[in-house]
Amino acid sequence: MRVKEFVVGLFPILTWIKTYDTQMAIGDIIAGITIALTLIPQSIAYASLSGFAPQYGLYSSFIGPIIYAFIGTCAQINMGPAAILSLLTFSYTNGTNIDFAILLTFFSGVVQLVAGIGQLGFLVEFISLPVVSGFTSAAAILIATSQVKDLLGLRFSSDSFLTTWYQFFVHLPEARLYDSLLSLGCCCFLFAMKSLKDLKIKINTQDESGRRKAKRVKKTLWFISIARNATCVALATVFAYLVYEDIENPFLLTGDIPPGLPAVIPPPFETTVGNTTYSTGQMISHLGSGIIVLPLVALLGNIAVVKVFSQGKKIDATQEIIAIGVCNLVSSFFQSMVVNGPFSRSAVSQASGVRTPGSGIYTGLDLFTLFGTLLLSLCVGMEVGLIAGVGIDALLLLYYHSRPPLDVLYVDNGILPAHYAIYPVGGLYFAGAEWLRNKLIAVQHPPTTTTDGVESQPTAPTTKILVIYCDALHRFDYTFLDSIRMLVSDWSKTGRVIWCDTREPIKNQLKGVLTNPIFCEKSQLRAHMVPSTES
Repeated sequence: MRVKEFVVGLFPILTWIKTYDTQMAIGDIIAGITIALTLIPQSIAYASLSGFAPQYGLYSSFIGPIIYAFIGTCAQINMGPAAILSLLTFSYTNGTNIDFAILLTFFSGVVQLVAGIGQLGFLVEFISLPVVSGFTSAAAILIATSQVKDLLGLRFSSDSFLTTWYQFFVHLPEARLYDSLLSLGCCCFLFAMKSLKDLKIKINTQDESGRRKAKRVKKTLWFISIARNATCVALATVFAYLVYEDIENPFLLTGDIPPGLPAVIPPPFETTVGNTTYSTGQMISHLGSGIIVLPLVALLGNIAVVKVFSQGKKIDATQEIIAIGVCNLVSSFFQSMVVNGPFSRSAVSQASGVRTPGSGIYTGLDLFTLFGTLLLSLCVGMEVGLIAGVGIDALLLLYYHSRPPLDVLYVDNGILPAHYAIYPVGGLYFAGAEWLRNKLIAVQHPPTTTTDGVESQPTAPTTKILVIYCDALHRFDYTFLDSIRMLVSDWSKTGRVIWCDTREPIKNQLKGVLTNPIFCEKSQLRAHMVPSTES
């Protein structure tokens, strides 16, 4: 039974294939065709963004969706190249050859697969939304920046955001007229086509025939809008062919794309660039942190999409990590770049009526984190921005732990004798020990005030009873206890510290550190408080 559950968990297709019917198949076929019309031009563009020939974008687009159909958990995910992954691939493989990108895909799959098998999916939760937002915003800006020179037919090399814009303005007088006009025309066409799906068509919907006609027209406009990328590429290709017959070299072209499928070969563990031969170790050294950064970014993208389209269902993050790991690992044998399921294609899948994975056969401190990640990603590097964002989050997390939402309250409600009360929730750790200690000292020894040069004690409650309500306290560490041990001991000399509704594990910890701690239930509080108040 356990073996069966394991196999079904590893291959989710075994769950939904039992109820697969014609209606589901039609939905998946429509979604698959729609995605293909989006994915083909995207793949060519993403290969160019990575700095490689267009065919490698296409090679990255066909094996991943097939594998994900068997082991993926989200129907809307469609594996393939993505803009942010292409940009990162370029940053780690610039000046090399495609072998480095393929090896990066292989190691990305290995890292993701190990993370999935090792149940390390929870680590993704430590990367907050501001970090993801800052990182993806920086990626979007960098992607747009990297394409500016191509829009005008410029040719220059640059290695950062700032130098790209500097070189752009230096070479601006060299802009090619026909490239610029074609780029402008394509941009206008794409924006116009995008707005088609929101076009309001006046059709009489009073009768059933009118409603069906309106639905067909709306669906047709939506399909034309979704196919805008493929349509744009086709029209631009025809236009370039016609212009080339009359004008010599009017455009900078991508060149020939070899026909056929890629050869199924192991990823290259040795390669030659120019006159330099790289061993496996040298290739890994050159890729550096990319072996960790790319699989992490790919995982973030997939998990984010799964969360958006989960529709309240439980998310199997571990299976999703294994799925993307296997997709990248196998894809590396098909000369693929790193792949994942970006949100843009997932949204198209959802709108297309996809039914199963088979279609592929924010506060001020948060803003500080977001802008810190954004600026560092733009000015220093994508990997530095991501690591710095996680570091800022870690520092903020430590800050919050050192400032727990814990107040020492004065209680005098007539039900119990006047006392000070603390209501800890969750856990108390060493980082917040000094914070609580200072609050207790302020209660024990209120600061003096000075009026006309005469010092006087402020009006303050005289009770020396401190009740710590522990019903919501689950844990604390030894360092925290040791930090406040002397303070509790000092308080007990003139009054008493009562631990109310304490769990047994907490009691055992307290007994090991404090001298004769007082434990009681809420119903016994008055009995433990009255002797002190009557003395």
